Amino acid sequence: MSQTTAKRTSSLLHPRIASRRRAVAQERDRKRTRILATFLILIGLGGSGGGVLHSPLLSIKDLRIHGVPKSRYAEVLNAAEIKRGQFLLDVDVKSAEQNLQAQPWVASASVTKSWPNRVDVSVNLREDRAYVQSGSNFYVVSSSGAIMA
Repeated sequence: MSQTTAKRTSSLLHPRIASRRRAVAQERDRKRTRILATFLILIGLGGSGGGVLHSPLLSIKDLRIHGVPKSRYAEVLNAAEIKRGQFLLDVDVKSAEQNLQAQPWVASASVTKSWPNRVDVSVNLREDRAYVQSGSNFYVVSSSGAIMA
């Protein structure tokens, strides 16, 4: 509709109806603006939230391992797939526990996250009960009968 047609149409309308149409149009514009602003705020918060959760402030700085001699620390961390400096949010506790418990020398294991930057790994080792020789190979057997090495 051209401007002249719009002016003629609005001049033909009762002033109250024309006023109401303007108010409805303004409210529609305000609503669109609010929706757009809300959308932009949510995008901004989402982006900054991800940045905060993956900031160096929330990376593993304190890694505590219990129940194993220091000579096995690297083996425990490799099995659990945990590294110093890794983002705490990225540590999968259940997966780390399952990976540790899959090791033949581990009876049980637990992994806990402590915010903002600590992970505790507790391991209970299987006890050596017997040494078995088969040909030129030697095997260590636990009390449950599992071959440990």
